[in-house]
Amino acid sequence: MVEYIEENKRTFYRTLSGDMIEEKWDSNIKSTVPGKDKKVEVFKNPTSRDKKSLGNIIRFTAYNKTKTVYAWVYNQAHHHDVSKAVGIKHRFNDPDLLTGVATWKGGKWVWSSSDFLKDFNKMVGSEGEFLDDLLNNDWSWVTSFLDLETTLDKLRGYLKGKL
Repeated sequence: MVEYIEENKRTFYRTLSGDMIEEKWDSNIKSTVPGKDKKVEVFKNPTSRDKKSLGNIIRFTAYNKTKTVYAWVYNQAHHHDVSKAVGIKHRFNDPDLLTGVATWKGGKWVWSSSDFLKDFNKMVGSEGEFLDDLLNNDWSWVTSFLDLETTLDKLRGYLKGKL
């Protein structure tokens, strides 16, 4: 159960590990998606209370170095738009960066796909090492925002058979 605390018009919540995380959003991110010339609303560390604004399908970026999840309506911006706007260097081989799409199921967002990771079925050499590093990172903090475990477990099983 997540505990919400409102203080001075700011909302915080306590994660399962006891950390206090501030919920925020930013609408100053410009999209490069054709036909989407307006600013994009990006939620930092979204909760189920944000579902009304975000809808049933979201794009997300989880950044392990700052323990932050960014989420936005899936067809409003590309991952690199948001990464650039929030100061993340969007590199292919960063094991602290996890991007994807999540779908609302059973009262939470569940990671359903990742363009970033879909090409790993043809991985070679250092790609396997990178994927191993990414999967061995502690992503448990993300469960306060969305369910990654099912997909991470599938990827771990796949990787075990390849290495």
